[in-house]
Amino acid sequence: MRRESALSPPGIPWRYGLLPRTLSNGTPNPARTVAIFTVHGIGDQRHAETANAMRVGFERAIDAAGEGQPLANEAGVPYVHDGWWGNYDDFVASMPDVAKGLNEEEREDIALLFRARSLSGPRTLWWFIRRLGKMISPKTLFTVGLSRYITYLLMGVMSVLGMVLLLFRMPRVMATIVNDVRVYGGPEGDTERAICENIDRRVAEAFLRLFGLDLNLDTLPADKLVHLENRPVTFDTVVWVSHSLGTVISYNTMLDVIALCHTAVNAASQSGGSALVYERAVNARRVVAGFHRFITMGSPLQKSSFLFEECLRDETSSSALLAWFTSQRLGIGRKMDEWWMNYYLVMDPVSGRLLHPQRFKPFVRNIHASYMGIPAASHTSYWSNTLVSSPILSRALGRDIFDYDWKTAEWGEGRVQITRVAAFFLVISLPFIIYYAIRLYLIL
Repeated sequence: MRRESALSPPGIPWRYGLLPRTLSNGTPNPARTVAIFTVHGIGDQRHAETANAMRVGFERAIDAAGEGQPLANEAGVPYVHDGWWGNYDDFVASMPDVAKGLNEEEREDIALLFRARSLSGPRTLWWFIRRLGKMISPKTLFTVGLSRYITYLLMGVMSVLGMVLLLFRMPRVMATIVNDVRVYGGPEGDTERAICENIDRRVAEAFLRLFGLDLNLDTLPADKLVHLENRPVTFDTVVWVSHSLGTVISYNTMLDVIALCHTAVNAASQSGGSALVYERAVNARRVVAGFHRFITMGSPLQKSSFLFEECLRDETSSSALLAWFTSQRLGIGRKMDEWWMNYYLVMDPVSGRLLHPQRFKPFVRNIHASYMGIPAASHTSYWSNTLVSSPILSRALGRDIFDYDWKTAEWGEGRVQITRVAAFFLVISLPFIIYYAIRLYLIL
């Protein structure tokens, strides 16, 4: 892009306040009314870190589009809001309303309890060994097939060895980062279950806040709304994007939000409802209409459905809620064929296609983006890769603003299968490669 004078008013809409209200073609700028909601996976995440990673991906997408997409350059990037849950071990920060009602001694006692229950390297290792044992049990063979079972078997053995090494070499990583999966995937005791419930509530609360609503579907007061440029802002449309463990949290929380809307709409359909009941139903319909897309990336949901299914919402009610949500959106002319997009990579061992016949298959479109990535490291590549960020941004702004054919950015099933076979034989041969590499090293 040719550089203009820096002394003139800013010509690049790099923050919300600079987004034009109207585009050059006379249409309202959707970037002002659309928000992107992100939910992170495991790791030492800071607030807004994931939102910024998604923002970088969107900016790369617009740069890659170049001058051929003038309206996309003009519209700018929508506001990206972080559904941050990473400080669950900090009682006062993660449950401020509860903490306010306690005296200093109680707060200190519960804060220590939270840390004791939520951070533990040895417990995390033992939990993973038990779960991996379940993954490679003979029962799994009949569920996933021989080739995938052999891959799981070798991955399980390598994972256990890697985690034992991790516990001794980098215990903090095991106790705080990998530990996230244990806490959410297999909470033990009332305190850990309360932590998980609070994670779900925080994410749901952050999502509904973008619509200007609370967890009762009541309108938030102005001081509780999202403030941008020192002004309260609400959005008509929200695209939900999640990654890794965040997809498991998002799946549960998304169903909770839909359940809230379902209850509100049903309550209003009964005769004799109060004005508040009808107002909540109106707000529920606004959420249903505005919940534009649900994007999962690098998702372990398929594996979670048999590794730690107890952490997922009941499959029968989940399917019924998504079926209701689908019917409501179709009833107002919203398409659902690409509402839930699941991005996975063959070289990302955490990810996979979502194929559960009740939970996922009727509602999900699985997409393998047109790149392979580095084995394992590809798990973190989704946020900034334009083959993923471009389709998401195009869906958010609309193809009339950002005309991107996302179907050309995905691999066909043939290429996926060939790569999967190659990856399978790579995994099979890995122990032999390591063995002979060690022998050669010792000889030399």
